[in-house]
Amino acid sequence: MPIIAETNTICREIGKEQVYYEPDINTEVKSDGTKVSRVVIRVYADRTNREESSIISVDAFTDVIYFNVKEMFEDFEESGLLRQDDPENDGELFGWSLSDSWHEIGSVFVFLLSVFNLIETPKDESPIIDTKGIKTGMQQYSVHLDLLDYDKTTPLKILEYDTLRECIGKYLKVKLTLKRATDIPEKYSFKTMAKYEWIDPDQTNFETQIREKQSSPDFNYIGEHTELITEDFVTHLMYNTLTIKVMGMIESKKPKGKRNI
Repeated sequence: MPIIAETNTICREIGKEQVYYEPDINTEVKSDGTKVSRVVIRVYADRTNREESSIISVDAFTDVIYFNVKEMFEDFEESGLLRQDDPENDGELFGWSLSDSWHEIGSVFVFLLSVFNLIETPKDESPIIDTKGIKTGMQQYSVHLDLLDYDKTTPLKILEYDTLRECIGKYLKVKLTLKRATDIPEKYSFKTMAKYEWIDPDQTNFETQIREKQSSPDFNYIGEHTELITEDFVTHLMYNTLTIKVMGMIESKKPKGKRNI
């Protein structure tokens, strides 16, 4: 993208050569297992440190960051001096503090076929897999099921049924518990959370509380979802997974470049 090359050139001209931008592809795994990719901009506060970066949307880059940098360059051309900005504001001006600084550590895939077969998962530990198929940790979780009669209140004996197909018109309550994540990359332990989209598209994303500075964060999250058992619901359970995304944030650090006056 020419605008990225121009912005990098301007940064060098105004003495902010440590700041660097490059395009990247961010891939999101949906609950049905499909992948959606989008172009984003990765910004490095220190180009020599490729381990620490933040992601900003293309719109935020073209509509905000580019004009911030260009305005600084125009001031520099006019006066011959770089305006005396507080380095504390560099993150906002150049974009890393405005960015979507949450990074997807990876995803846990819960096969919903077990729910269709009315099989609970009292305790499990599944690998966290990133978009490249690499294991980036482990996540403990459990799934408990309650079957309710047509009135959505009266509990039924779940062992009397083989699959949910026998329960059309009744209700299923799913209790999802997200527990401890282990073996995640150390750089993401500054802040960690998990989130997922429930089966019902009308419901919003569900997120755990943020855990800070924990190498093995215990999310201690319980989510309960009650669904009317329909043919569409049954079919969805048979052929899809529930995707739990484990997210991490890298602790921001000030660039090591000298202050320009």
